[in-house]
Amino acid sequence: MHSRCMALIEYLAAPYDARADTPHSKPWAYQRYMQRGVGRPWTDDFSQISIEFGNETWHNGFFSDWLGFNKRNAITQGGPEYGLFCQYLIEQIKQSPYWTSQHLANKIRFNLGGFYNGSVRPDGSVTGYGEEAVQHCRDAVTLEHANYVGPKWETGDKSMSTFTDHGVQETLLGWLTSNAKVQAEWSKARTALAKAGHPYDLVAYEGGPSGYAIPGHASAEQNATNEHYGKSLAMAVSALDAWMGSYQLGWTDQCFLGYGEGAFWNSHTLMGKGFRPSPGWQALAMRNRYVSGELMAVQTNRTPTIQRGQETYPLIGVYAAHQGNVWSVIVVSRKLNGQHDGVDFGDGCTPVTIHLPIATATNIMLHSLSGDPRQTNLDAMNISIKELTIPTATLVNGAFTIDAHSGGSEGGLPPGSIYIYNFATGDKVGAPTVSTTLTTATKLLPPALTGPADGASVVCTIVSNTLPDRGLLGHVNLSWNPVPNAKLYDVQISTSNSFNTIMDTVGQPRIPPLNWASKESSIVWLLPVNVLYY
Repeated sequence: MHSRCMALIEYLAAPYDARADTPHSKPWAYQRYMQRGVGRPWTDDFSQISIEFGNETWHNGFFSDWLGFNKRNAITQGGPEYGLFCQYLIEQIKQSPYWTSQHLANKIRFNLGGFYNGSVRPDGSVTGYGEEAVQHCRDAVTLEHANYVGPKWETGDKSMSTFTDHGVQETLLGWLTSNAKVQAEWSKARTALAKAGHPYDLVAYEGGPSGYAIPGHASAEQNATNEHYGKSLAMAVSALDAWMGSYQLGWTDQCFLGYGEGAFWNSHTLMGKGFRPSPGWQALAMRNRYVSGELMAVQTNRTPTIQRGQETYPLIGVYAAHQGNVWSVIVVSRKLNGQHDGVDFGDGCTPVTIHLPIATATNIMLHSLSGDPRQTNLDAMNISIKELTIPTATLVNGAFTIDAHSGGSEGGLPPGSIYIYNFATGDKVGAPTVSTTLTTATKLLPPALTGPADGASVVCTIVSNTLPDRGLLGHVNLSWNPVPNAKLYDVQISTSNSFNTIMDTVGQPRIPPLNWASKESSIVWLLPVNVLYY
């Protein structure tokens, strides 16, 4: 095992100079050199490389060749053993001579794989396959979960056998009725372990549209039904809902499964049938192309709802991001048109008004994915991304209504659709400034905060989070550029991702000198309070 760990790091990180090195002295670097034609290591080309230990080791032989760390078929058991084994591998990897010389501690992240469980018990202990593994692997910095929407065979869900409007409506609600609840528990577990001294990122090792039966375990008719659900516009709405909702719960990297041709989880039809993208793939492309920057908080004033048992779910979802002079707003409709579930939803359109923290815009662009939510691109290109320039006059004193004048329909947002608006302003938001004793740290998502009692304002913009130099003691002055429309600034400090307000909210973009009593690096959040609601 030691030799394999050495080979891995040599392949990834060892430079190869054909004038001085030989295939004997650096066999794995030489192999990379022969493949690439240059001696430059992969770690020089990528800012970060993640190493995942195993794929779904929780199976424990459920599939004959997917072995884990407990008895065969002891599914999701063996988390501590998995974590201990991974820690052993990491310690072997760090013995590579290239670990230090190539500064790999800043390049390589170690990931553990989890399951659809993970929670905090009443006594405060944390359970779950991946969460238990993390507690026994101190060098793991990310914990991976799957982020699929639709029925999941891994959790015992049965894929749908008939295609109905009820099934399409359930697909549109997939993020809210399934993923959101369990992911909230995973986030609680992450917070609890961070407080105990083991912070980590939540990431998706795979995810996206699902609802498929295990290949070879269903009839051709059921597989065809699964394809219709999994490749529908409704499933695309649910998948984007899940990606954005996971970000709100603190997730970072997310991986789509998978880019390829054919049935089941593949993104495109067969090459011989046009290699047409599924709406789920198109939704992913829209998020990557047209949404960037820091995630904003969004406050909901009113929205139509639907009842499922004792739970009430909103039929409209809104997400927002901000970068430079561009505000991006994602609006998704979880509503299906027509008569179903005992209700007549008519044309399924929903009036939507969004209030932004900017009064006007110099440019407004819309990218949308809409049509019949029941449709797919399996047999023809029925669903495609549309681009439209929107008149700037549609944004009036910060209020923006989705209607026929702004790219929607007469009745508002079409059913089962995805709308991404980009609002550009003439003046960029000023970059925050801090004293020279501080260095900028990686931006993270802050904890959820509550806005003023009147409900009109919410904390929704991260100005900056800054990190004092390690070992700094004494007084530190903080200041930052004013943020347009910000009414107040909330300032918090912590040595971890658990925050406590250190002073009253302030009305000016500066605070008096702070006394740092800790020799640990600390994080300061500067949060302006402004308006973003719909």
